[in-house]
Amino acid sequence: MSIYATAVTSGIEALAGIKADQAYDQAYNVTYAAEAQRANIRNAMHAAELNVTAVRQDKVLTNTMIGMKQDEAEAAAKVAAATAGVEGGSVDDIIYETEKNESLAINSANRRAEQSIESQLAQIGSGMSSLLAVNDDLPEISYIDNLLGAVSSFELDDARIGEAFAAWSGGEA
Repeated sequence: MSIYATAVTSGIEALAGIKADQAYDQAYNVTYAAEAQRANIRNAMHAAELNVTAVRQDKVLTNTMIGMKQDEAEAAAKVAAATAGVEGGSVDDIIYETEKNESLAINSANRRAEQSIESQLAQIGSGMSSLLAVNDDLPEISYIDNLLGAVSSFELDDARIGEAFAAWSGGEA
């Protein structure tokens, strides 16, 4: 394509706004995709934060329920011992066993809760890293590339036409 044809085409595109529309669409699509990705990451991080809160609440409720069950078992053991007329070491052994079971159950529940919280916190950290990694570089419009493209398509006939035009108009080529 000659330089004149390139110039005419570029002029028509500029008048029609084709390049501007394409650049706008491309910039919009890149920005929209980056913002959509950020929104999804933020939603996942928020869900993980809510899960941490729920696990902590569940941990408190679980520990309370275990304590209530232990108190109930201890009371039942004391009532059964009193009903049977037994006292002393055997009753203390049963009470010790219920307290030991309570401690083991609370420890197990606390470990599960801490593991779950650590998992959620890891997801939040991963989300923070992902937020930093979102690429939202806008496309650059390069006018120099267009100019170099026009110059590279300069043909020998274009020089002759320019010389003829200059000679006709009384100027030098």
